[in-house]
Amino acid sequence: MTHLIDTSVWHRYARSSAVQDVIDGLVSQGALLTTCPAVRAEYCFSARDSSELAELHSDMDLLYLLESSDLTARVQQIQSALWSTGRVRAAGAVDTLIAAYALHHRQTIVTCDRDYVHIARALDTSQATESLRVIHVAEPLMTAGTE
Repeated sequence: MTHLIDTSVWHRYARSSAVQDVIDGLVSQGALLTTCPAVRAEYCFSARDSSELAELHSDMDLLYLLESSDLTARVQQIQSALWSTGRVRAAGAVDTLIAAYALHHRQTIVTCDRDYVHIARALDTSQATESLRVIHVAEPLMTAGTE
């Protein structure tokens, strides 16, 4: 069982018990956590200096890296599905590319973003030949007066 972990999860892992529970649960079940060049680029983009950049690269080095030489057809399939179901811009370009990696490598995406939910629904609704598996981690809403 392999799971492509989205940047949104990594940025929330340290501060969200909901995210920690999902990731820790996957690890305890023996899941292989993966990344791809697009996730690495997004994750490392947040570095504030060269030292932090090196640290973020080291974090990503702990994950299995998915690679692919050509995802053009899958990206086009996702974009076409989004258009044909009226979800024209429901997912950004980077998330579309990450979803293409997940489809190509038969990964389940673990995310806090709704973009992948939109992509999965668009692919299902458009009767695409492939389905995107998504674990969407919804964090509890904070209300006034709570910490």
